[in-house]
Amino acid sequence: MKRLNEKQFNGTWFYRLLMTIAPFLGKSFIVPGGIAMGLVLYTLYTRDMVKKLQDDSVNVTNTYTELIRAAISESMNNEQMNVVFDEIIQKTNIPIIITDTAWNPLMWKNIHSGPLFFRKEVPQQDTSPHAMNYIRKKVSIFSSIYDPKPLYSNEGASRFGYLVFGKSDLARQLSMLPVYAICLVFMFFIMVYIEFRSIRVTERSNLWVGLAKETAHQLGTPISSLMGWIEYIKTLGSPDAPVEPEEYVKQIHKICDNMDNDISRLGKITNRFSRIGSIPTLTLCDINSILEESIIYFKSRLPLSG
Repeated sequence: MKRLNEKQFNGTWFYRLLMTIAPFLGKSFIVPGGIAMGLVLYTLYTRDMVKKLQDDSVNVTNTYTELIRAAISESMNNEQMNVVFDEIIQKTNIPIIITDTAWNPLMWKNIHSGPLFFRKEVPQQDTSPHAMNYIRKKVSIFSSIYDPKPLYSNEGASRFGYLVFGKSDLARQLSMLPVYAICLVFMFFIMVYIEFRSIRVTERSNLWVGLAKETAHQLGTPISSLMGWIEYIKTLGSPDAPVEPEEYVKQIHKICDNMDNDISRLGKITNRFSRIGSIPTLTLCDINSILEESIIYFKSRLPLSG
């Protein structure tokens, strides 16, 4: 087998297909996608094998009915006909109906009626109008599936009836196998979709919970700082802590500067959270000044020890 180089492979339809669907697939879809692809390939392979098995089943059915047709002749007496019916027809699972030249049912085997899971075989002794009408409908249905086989006398001069047959149990079951496989693949896709939807919803809810906690944490620091400065201002005005006017003015200016820093920090936090979901833009800044501001901000709030 000739191996493709990289340039030749990049020009194949399979490579173009992968490049087309790649943007829509994430890492989370690799495993279920591989399983789904395997199920699809299995379904296609099963369908091909079922088609071959169905053809073999049809050939076996045709051969078996040909043997039955060859064993039946007009000159048979009732005893000989019963032997053919008991030893050959009764031992097969192929639906068979023997009619006269006017397509009136004479004998039948493996003809069932009723709902799908409650089907019962129509007894050959049942010659009621309802049963005969049902058998005639089956004759019409079977004739549209397989060509009826004419029955001739021993001399082959005259035709005295037809052998009508339908699909065997194996052929019917094989014909439903691709449907079951497709249903299995469809159910798998539904389960994968439900599971991934549940995961996405859970991740989204966890994300919002984490975002709410982070928001409370981010806002809590400057807000608690503002509350502390307010309490400190109250202590400056109390009669138990007399402060000189000049010192009082210095303290007020210092408090105002710190409160202004806290308000600026609140503005940065609200601006940061308002840009969630938007495309981030990178801007140049002086990292030394940012670090210095952070050190000064936290240094004034750290507990002092001797």
